[in-house]
Amino acid sequence: MTKIPERSLVIKKEALAGLNKPPTELAALLAFDLPALETDSVVVYGPYFDFESLDEVGSRLVACGLEFWDDYFEFKEDIPEWVSFTLLGSSSS
Repeated sequence: MTKIPERSLVIKKEALAGLNKPPTELAALLAFDLPALETDSVVVYGPYFDFESLDEVGSRLVACGLEFWDDYFEFKEDIPEWVSFTLLGSSSS
C-alpha cells in the first residue's frame, strides 16, 4: 500500500487528459514528471514543498480550465507518520 503524500494534488485522469497537453507541458504545469500515485481514475502529484507551492499549481490548473473539487482537490493535511491514507478512486463523476 502506497501512502498519499502530504500537500499533494488528486486529479481526475479524465480532466487531465482533457487538457490535451504533451507530457513535457504537463510536467511543467504540475512541477513533477510523474505522478506519485495512480489508479484507474485519478492521479496524485506531490508532495509539494509547501502550501504556497501547492496553491500555485492549483491556480495553474484553474487557469487551464480545471475546476477545483469537480476535477481535482488539494490533499493538504499534515498528518503524523503513524497515519496513512490510501486512494481508491471511483468511476463516478
